[in-house]
Formats: sequence, C-alpha cells, structure tokens
Amino acid sequence: MKTFGFGTDIIDRIISELDDADEFVRIAIFQLHNQDIFAVLNDKLRAGVAVEIFTLPYDSINENTRSEVTRRFQNLERNGATLYFCKWNVGDPERTATAVGRWYSFHGKFIVTDKSAIALSANLIQHQELDALIAFKNETDKIEEYNTRFNELIELFALEESGHRSTGNFIDI
Repeated sequence: MKTFGFGTDIIDRIISELDDADEFVRIAIFQLHNQDIFAVLNDKLRAGVAVEIFTLPYDSINENTRSEVTRRFQNLERNGATLYFCKWNVGDPERTATAVGRWYSFHGKFIVTDKSAIALSANLIQHQELDALIAFKNETDKIEEYNTRFNELIELFALEESGHRSTGNFIDI
C-alpha cells in the first residue's frame, strides 16, 4: 500500500512506521536531531530490533546543537545501533553563510524497515517543517529496493575497505 503525506506531522508518521518495525530499521538521512526519533530508536534497540543509520559526520551539525546530537548518536551506538558516516567530503563551504562544517556528498533521506520503505523530503530535526513522504507499506519489492540502495550508500561512501582513503578533509576514491 502506498501513502503520500504532506504537512507538519511527518515526524509523527515516521515515528508510527518506526514503532511498527519488528526486525530492522535502516535510516539514510542528511540530518537527524529529533529527540523523539532517537527515543523510538532506543526503544527498538531494547526490543531487539537492529538499527542502522547512514548520516553525515558530526562536523556537519550546527554548533548550537552538535554536542547534544552527538551525545544522542553515541547513546544509540552504545545501545547497539550501527552508525555509518558519509566519508566523502566534497569541500569547505567558505563562500556561503548558510552551511557549516564541510560539504558532504549525501543529502538524501529515506527509511527502510522490515515492513515499510519511506522516501522523505524531511530532515529529522527538532522543529516542525512542512515536509512530504511517500511510504510503501508491506511492499516487499520496495523494501528490497531500499535495502539495496542503503547497502550501496554504505559501500560507496562509508567503508574503508571499499577503497576510500581519508586524506585530511577529503576522500580519495
């Protein structure tokens, strides 16, 4: 079943989908700051659900929230989550006042669980925004497709053994 959502309640809909997961949750997200999302992920970990997150390194987070968000990620990891950070840094955004840290190559947003595949316009941040999602509930072909894409992100942008070699602020591919 496909559903489309558009509004300021997208985080609530995502939490509902995460709550429904029994086996795994995989999140590929540009930014994850929302404390309610962190809470449900910790609940899932305590229930034995595997949690994997692909996101940007901590230096991409605004300084005013970086320490709190970093602490939340580290707590997830202590509780058993697997974190993957995009290692492909594509430069320093010195010519723009809106970016922080480094420019990383990933700006996507999707979630896949054992029961749903969700494409998002939303970053999972603390305040409400007008966002959209498309959710594919119990559609095994979409769940498999999203899992394949998640695996590709890890292979291309996170694993050292894939040939990525850090050279300071940049990754050689």
